[in-house]
Amino acid sequence: MVTQGLKPSRIRNGMARRFGLTESELPTLRQVQWFVSSYSKKNLHRNDDYDQILSQIDQLAYGPTVSIFVWLET
Repeated sequence: MVTQGLKPSRIRNGMARRFGLTESELPTLRQVQWFVSSYSKKNLHRNDDYDQILSQIDQLAYGPTVSIFVWLET
C-alpha cells in the first residue's frame, strides 16, 4: 500500500478491512505513520538526500556542454 502512494490513514483503514481487525486491535495512526515514513525512506528512496544526489549525477553526467543525438535516416 505504501508503494501505491496511499496515505497512512487509508492504509490503517485498509488493514482493518483486509484482516478483519477491530479498532482496538489496529496499530495506532502514529505507528502506521512511522512505518510508512521508514519504509518510504529505506525502500523507495524518498528523502532529501536522494534528490540532491540525483541533481549531482545530472550535473556530472551531462556537464556544461550540450550534445545532441540524432538518428540518421538512410
